Amino acid sequence: MSTLTKVLIVLLSLSSIFLSGTMVTFVATTDNFKELAKNQAEDIKTFQDETALFDQRYQEKSSQTDQERNVLLATIQDLKIQLSTLALAKRKIQTDKDDIEIRYKTISGILTGLESTIAIAHTTRDLIQDKLTKALADRTKLLAQLSTSEANQSEKIVYIDKLNANVKHLIEQKAINEAKIAALSRGNPITSDEYPVTIVKDFAVEAPPAPTDVALKGVVKEVSGKDVVISIGSADGVSKKTVFHITRGDLFICDIKISSVDTNKSAGVVELLLQDTEQPKIGDTVSNEL
Repeated sequence: MSTLTKVLIVLLSLSSIFLSGTMVTFVATTDNFKELAKNQAEDIKTFQDETALFDQRYQEKSSQTDQERNVLLATIQDLKIQLSTLALAKRKIQTDKDDIEIRYKTISGILTGLESTIAIAHTTRDLIQDKLTKALADRTKLLAQLSTSEANQSEKIVYIDKLNANVKHLIEQKAINEAKIAALSRGNPITSDEYPVTIVKDFAVEAPPAPTDVALKGVVKEVSGKDVVISIGSADGVSKKTVFHITRGDLFICDIKISSVDTNKSAGVVELLLQDTEQPKIGDTVSNEL
């Protein structure tokens, strides 16, 4: 056997070995590719299923979105209508506001004049009240003088009648003015002028003599109905049937005539208490002179 033949045999053997390895590798690789292809096919199917599911969800979501869009469009249309209605209402409110402001200015002017009129009426009422208080004081002083002296009895009775008429006149004037003030406060016009029914005639009366008794002064300690207890008694010079005047500041309240006397206190019965005056209270001033 020649050398060339041996070389060829060796090459054929190596080629056979290499080819066998290649075949083995090819078979193994082919199996791997089949497995990979199978896995990819499964992945593709899964992807297709998921894509179909996503498509279904997309269609459902798209349909839902269309419905919501239609609802929103209808809501927007309703809001536009409401906005238009509100704009009309706003214009009406602005018009009403302008009218109210005009009326307010007019009423403010009327109220300013009314307040001035009421202030004048209050001043007039206060003046009448002062005159009434003074008339009551004069009347009380005269009655006190009558209780201690019977001189000039007829003149004092005439003077008392004048004071009574004056008091009645002032009370009627006060009631008329208070009615006018109430009408003005409610904004009602005064339709007519009213005058007191009682007419006071001027006539001259000699002034009574001033009392010569010692001035006594105390305070109210107790009040029970028409019974009043005062803080001065026999030790201060108080005697039965003495008339005391009860006042509160400048306001005349009433008279009391002493019915019982103790050393440091006395008790009397209320007299000359008018219906429109207050009741005596603890702490009011008591004096036999005004």
